[in-house]
Amino acid sequence: MAEKETEKKEPEKFSARQIKAAIMELKVPKEEHQIAGVKVWVHGLTSYQLEDWRQLKNNPAGIDANLITAKLLQLALRDWSGAPVFTEIELAIIAGRPAMDIEPLSRVILRLSGFGPEAEAAILKNLLKTLGDAGLSEQPESTSVQ
Repeated sequence: MAEKETEKKEPEKFSARQIKAAIMELKVPKEEHQIAGVKVWVHGLTSYQLEDWRQLKNNPAGIDANLITAKLLQLALRDWSGAPVFTEIELAIIAGRPAMDIEPLSRVILRLSGFGPEAEAAILKNLLKTLGDAGLSEQPESTSVQ
């Protein structure tokens, strides 16, 4: 028994080639969902897509703040073959759909992209802060008259 306690388990050793091969085999997760009675495949974002979306979200001049969630859906919604459902020019169409249908999909996308509940809550909080009560960017009110 003393031998087993003092016996140290040797850590597994992987070569750079094995690590690279494992990473190259990673697939973007996806889930099937029903929207308005039709099947849609919700894909997680690639690292590149996620960074692109973050940059847009954090750059008020980059995109209308009202279209941030729509951009997330435009990147992630696919048909059965994997083809994107929406194009970049259709962001306003997505943004005009009922929030009760769109917001749950954005949560699925964030989860499939690796965000846990805490990160998702922070992102959604920041989106709401950006949009404000009236759907506009929160700006300090100026009371000075020129």
